[in-house]
Amino acid sequence: MLPSIQPLASHVDHYARNRTWVVDSFGPSGIRRLEPNYFTPEQLESFKDPKKYLEYRRSVEKGYFQRFGAIFKDSPENKALREKWTELMLSRITDKPELADKIIPDFPPNCRRPTPGPGYLEALTKPNVSYIQTRISHFTEKGIVTVDGIEREVDAVICATGANVDFAPPFSIIANGIDLKHAWKPEGHFGFPYTYLGIATPGFPNLLWLGGPYSSGYSGTVPNSIENQTTYIAKVIRKFRSQGIRTMQPSKQATDDFVEYSDRFYPRTVWTANDDSSANNKNCSSWYNGGQPGGRVHGLFPGSASHVNYVRRDPRWEDWEYTYTNPSGNRFAYFGNGWTSRELREDADLTPHLYLPEEIDLRSYQEGWWDV
Repeated sequence: MLPSIQPLASHVDHYARNRTWVVDSFGPSGIRRLEPNYFTPEQLESFKDPKKYLEYRRSVEKGYFQRFGAIFKDSPENKALREKWTELMLSRITDKPELADKIIPDFPPNCRRPTPGPGYLEALTKPNVSYIQTRISHFTEKGIVTVDGIEREVDAVICATGANVDFAPPFSIIANGIDLKHAWKPEGHFGFPYTYLGIATPGFPNLLWLGGPYSSGYSGTVPNSIENQTTYIAKVIRKFRSQGIRTMQPSKQATDDFVEYSDRFYPRTVWTANDDSSANNKNCSSWYNGGQPGGRVHGLFPGSASHVNYVRRDPRWEDWEYTYTNPSGNRFAYFGNGWTSRELREDADLTPHLYLPEEIDLRSYQEGWWDV
């Protein structure tokens, strides 16, 4: 917003209580600008070829999936990012170099989410912009008062204060006397978002999550992550429908094991830089740690995007607890009368397992659920 309103306003007081890494683009397109980055006519023409377009898409996403090494403390990748991003930020404030002491973060790259921020640093250097890092105390009829008692009058206030970072649902989800709306908050029953693989929670049968805590591996892309979770949930629903299951929930033991693994993994990463003894690492709050510097990390899966794709490809059914729809409770009651509904149809294909030899892919042969 700042680069958009700076040219129009007579003066802008910009309140930014915390520093952040303002960086280049995450993909292969280079530094983002305020102006649109148009495809060339030659590129657009090449995209008419599906194979060329797929090649382009893969080249873009490849860069995202290769970034995992940069989240580990003191890794060569992370050190290289600090040098690269520091140089880039300094190059964008040459008109007001004294900003350097205010904007360069004192925590490692990726401790909190970076932003490309096209045009942002350039706007900070303009004479009609005041950069204010003092925290806001309250609003008045005329303007804003910071904690040092200074009041600055304004004509308009634009708030962009971030998002809910504790992952607790904003509405009640209640089971067995526990409400996740409160239980997942720091002072609640669990004290943090307590989940199994970022998918489900013990004691909350048939409750499955998309995009919740622990759900996405660092690197990768959001669409791929959501697709991975959706496919996992589809497998759960398919198991429900085909095996006479009434309820499913992850066991507490399996969930505790997952949380223990996560808690042992995260200290290797810059997401826990606030836990270091250095005073310079005490300012990194993010949605990774619930907005609490040094808080428990739960925003991301303890592994890369490729890793979580692998882990959730085949559900570990032994980690789940079940109840069944048949009053007997017999887990095999869904066998029914011994027939499949498919074979009772006159036009049914009862030999879907037969292929031409050259059409057989042994990696997926008899693996499908749709042909039985």
